[in-house]
Amino acid sequence: MRAAARYAHLVGKYVRMERPADEVECLEAKASGVDIDAPGIYHVGCEGLVAAVWDAKDARVGGPSVEVMMDYGMGYPILLDEEDQWRFVITDTEETMKGLYRAGSLPR
Repeated sequence: MRAAARYAHLVGKYVRMERPADEVECLEAKASGVDIDAPGIYHVGCEGLVAAVWDAKDARVGGPSVEVMMDYGMGYPILLDEEDQWRFVITDTEETMKGLYRAGSLPR
């Protein structure tokens, strides 16, 4: 498995990565007070400077994945059978990403 090679270009970039939440993730969010209209609208993921990516064979429930680790120590697995669900916004800096937020230019 060498899936991480497909994501190596993210290292050193400021990235927002997200996918639609599954039913369990929606229930968890509702239980913590997040107002969710319907599954598929609420998204999960992370944002930050990508510090590393690596292949994780069965490291988490769900099977093989690519782990994307942010510079603040948190990461997120991209399960190989769910790769097509992920959406990425890639910028050079956090300031650029904030500019996209302010301009309302982030895709939804």
